[in-house]
Amino acid sequence: MNTQCPAFIYCKIIDGYWTVVRGNVHHNHECNSLRYQGNSWVRRLTDGEFQIVRPLLISGTAAFHIKNFAYQSFGKRLTDQDVCNMRYKVFSRANLPGDYGKLQAHITSLGGLCEYELNDDNCLSYFFLMTAERMNLTVRFCDVIGFDGTYKTNNENVYLYQVVALDMNFKAIPVCIAFLSRETSALISRFLFFFQRSTNSRQVIGIVTDDSPAIAAAITQVYPNAHHISCRVHLVRNVIMRRVRSEIIQLFLA
Repeated sequence: MNTQCPAFIYCKIIDGYWTVVRGNVHHNHECNSLRYQGNSWVRRLTDGEFQIVRPLLISGTAAFHIKNFAYQSFGKRLTDQDVCNMRYKVFSRANLPGDYGKLQAHITSLGGLCEYELNDDNCLSYFFLMTAERMNLTVRFCDVIGFDGTYKTNNENVYLYQVVALDMNFKAIPVCIAFLSRETSALISRFLFFFQRSTNSRQVIGIVTDDSPAIAAAITQVYPNAHHISCRVHLVRNVIMRRVRSEIIQLFLA
């Protein structure tokens, strides 16, 4: 049943009984048309619409203007995270070595910062990006940041990492993006040093991450005085991903 809201419950029969195996019951709102338009499967752009928006992503147009354009043109309410993910799709498909130099020059000309490195085989080692709009955001929201690798794309052998600023309502706003060929503390440290330079070496108070040893080592090197805060949501997610159901039950029963 489509309830037109993010609330859902997945059930399956286990040992002859219906059992809830997954769900999101944060249902504290009416299922109106505005909420329905905000769902990810409704606001996602088609391939044709994405090609129309693509020049705006490459040119470094502010996320606010891209969201407004998508709503005026297609009636779809994009989020800041949607725009961030679409920029990733555009930049990760720059396969030729010369394309990275063009991207760097273009982003720099618009007031942003960009840094990349190719290995001996002319393959991308890392690509760091921060637009002028995001640099302005870090002036207001930089005391507490979140830092995590989101996923590895199926098309390119790179990992997407991002620094997100947390406002007073703990809303995450992506401000700095990195594409890494390997998830090592050395490359992650380079990314954090890039973020530090882009904020004029401003010190952060707290950094929220998961339990990655590589991230922890990089934070110790770049921000030794910052409070390293473990995200409970990520910790629970990692336990679920790394252990089978029977092991998790034993952990709670022990």
